[in-house]
Formats: sequence, C-alpha cells, structure tokens
Amino acid sequence: MPHLSNTPTFSPADAADLAAQVYGIVAHATPLPGERDQNFRLDTATDETFVLKIDNGHEDADLLAAQTEALRRAETTGICPRILPTTSGDWMTQIQGQGNSRHWVRLLTFLPGTPLAQQRRQTPALLGDVGRRVAQVDAALVDFDHP
Repeated sequence: MPHLSNTPTFSPADAADLAAQVYGIVAHATPLPGERDQNFRLDTATDETFVLKIDNGHEDADLLAAQTEALRRAETTGICPRILPTTSGDWMTQIQGQGNSRHWVRLLTFLPGTPLAQQRRQTPALLGDVGRRVAQVDAALVDFDHP
C-alpha cells in the first residue's frame, strides 16, 4: 500500500509549531485518529478549537484541492467545518516531513460532538436528522465541479 508508506509522523509538539508558523495559532496539539493522514486537535488559550490535517505525502494535490473547494462550498450549510487560510492566504500549503517527504497541510474549525458510530442508540429521529444534513450538503454541492 503505497499511501500508507508515506503517512506523516509529526509529534504533537511539531503540530503545535506548524500551527504557529503556518496559521499564527498558538495551541496545544492532541493527536486524533487517522488512517493515511495525521490529524491533531488544536486547543487555544482563548477556547478556540481547530483540526490540523497533515495529508499523506502521496496524496494527489489536485484531489486535495478538490476536497478543499468542496469543503469551502459545504461550509455554507453551517453544519460542516470551515477551512481556514494560512497567514499568507492559501487554503493549503506544503511542508517538509522527515527525510525528503512533503506533506500538504490544512486547518479546519473543530465541530464538537459524538461520531455517529459511537452513538449508543441510533433512533429513527437521529437517522432522519442525519439524512436531512446529508441532503443539505448535497444541495450545497449540486453544481460543484473541479478539474
């Protein structure tokens, strides 16, 4: 699996340094689960919370750009995280990893809550709400196209 061979290996201290250097955010970084990418929850002293995504170095930059643009469009629903620009105004930027590896970095707002898979009871009302939310995102992306 080539994508797993270039999974980023940044420490929480590295992630906090990246957040400060690239986004101007001083925060404490805590690892979050991820398969091919590395994700960190960033908590600031002013109670702001973000997610720093360090993408696998083998990910296609065009695919990541499409994901980023889709997120920017879906954020208009108010139910999706917002993607935030770097201090230089870019929606994603490339960084140096260990050795010669390169990784794309993005920053998103954090959405609090419990993942659906961890809900003890998935009631009809809950599942109906999930369906309504998916429809909102679908409507926001209805005419989305990216090369």
